[in-house]
Amino acid sequence: MSYFYPPKPPTLVTLAQVKFWGESLEQVISCPLGRWHFWSFCSRQPRLFKYLTFYISVYEWKRSSDERIKQSKALIIHEEWFRYASKMHISFDRPVLEKIYEKLKKNVVPRDVYDEAQQIVFEKMREISYPEYLRSPMYRELLAILEKEDEGKAVAMFP
Repeated sequence: MSYFYPPKPPTLVTLAQVKFWGESLEQVISCPLGRWHFWSFCSRQPRLFKYLTFYISVYEWKRSSDERIKQSKALIIHEEWFRYASKMHISFDRPVLEKIYEKLKKNVVPRDVYDEAQQIVFEKMREISYPEYLRSPMYRELLAILEKEDEGKAVAMFP
């Protein structure tokens, strides 16, 4: 899976973009640069990193158009996040797991197999990861640097 290597972001960011990220988790994830910055924050904390990588992996899996590859990726997702011995394991309630296991037994894994689990993880990110991100020195310092610059001016975010 590609979750260990996020795409390299653009190198310039504006105050408006960073303030946009502060509006909601959806805004951070919808913006490639915001997603990269949030990813960088989460990668420093294993619990948060698991949530985000699961969410993005399911999102990417749903977008896959090759059904043969999609089937194998569905099983990889299962191995990475649902197998108890996996270091990326995320705990879900029994009813959620039972629904997933039933859907995985089908010859063709349905597109919605991980929807409920993905929504649960998104809510955990909204309640835990996102507020921690907004309070983090990483986000606060970037915001402070941009507020010192002229309004609308982009500054280098990464080397």
